[in-house]
Parts: sequence; structure tokens; C-alpha cells
Amino acid sequence: KLTPTASDAEFKAVFDAASGGPAEGDKSWTWKQLLTSIDGDAAGPDVALGRELFAEVAGMGIDPAALLSRARIEEIGAAVQVGDLAGAREVVRSLAPAAVRRLSRRVISEDAFAARRQDYLGRYLQILEAAVKRDPQGFQVTSLLACDVGRIYLLLDAAAVEAGQ
Repeated sequence: KLTPTASDAEFKAVFDAASGGPAEGDKSWTWKQLLTSIDGDAAGPDVALGRELFAEVAGMGIDPAALLSRARIEEIGAAVQVGDLAGAREVVRSLAPAAVRRLSRRVISEDAFAARRQDYLGRYLQILEAAVKRDPQGFQVTSLLACDVGRIYLLLDAAAVEAGQ
């Protein structure tokens, strides 16, 4: 004899509890929600600005994915996770010195680009700081830096220091 199954809501509650999903009334994000929002519309203007900056940098002939490999991103992510932003910048500058110099010259010469870059760096740094707090192992930080908008953050951040801003 067959017995009735649980409702969808009951299954969802069980899977959320097992996967570390949000408890009832919990407003914090899980790492899965954060990562899926990076490419989706939920992240809104932050990702749109990152994509615009990525397109501009790519238009300058700079390929962030080629300059910052996944293995190097993991190294940089570990530095960011422990709060060593200067060390992370130094790794980026050593991997892509010409790209950082070109971007720093553009930051100095174009006020509109510099303003958008500053706005983007501030927003993305907040996202990274939140990820550091949520995930002590550093997986979220590495994932955030390994995407196109994360690589742009790293290059623009290193360029800002190079430009003295």
C-alpha cells in the first residue's frame, strides 16, 4: 500500500536544513545564492558596472583571464582572505605589469573612467569583505575573484595603487 508523500514545502525545508540553507526568518545569503547572483540580475548595477569596465578593458587589448590564471587567482584569494590586500595587489602587479601601467595611465587621464572605477572598487570590496566573514575557508572569495568582474576588480585595484589613488 502506498503512503502519501510529503509536500514540496516539507522537502524544501529538509534540503535547506541539510545544505545549510537559510533557516526560517534568516535574511543572510548562502554562498550558493551569492555566487548565482553574480551572473544574474539580482546583483544589479554592481555586475553591470563590472561588465562595462570589463568590456572597456578588453577593448584596450587587455585579456584579464589570460593574465590572471585560476591558480594565481587562488593565491590572490588566499591573500585577500587573510586581509593582505597589499600582497594581493603585488601579485597582480607582478603578473600583469604592462596591463596595470596602461590602466593606471587611463585612470589618471580620464576622470569619468576613474570615477566609475572608484565606485566599482568600493562596491566590490564590500562584497569581498562580506564573503570573507561568511566563509572562513576562502572558497567564496576565490570564486568572486575568478569571474570576469573579479579579475577586473583585481586589475583596477592594482592600477589605482600604481596611479597613487
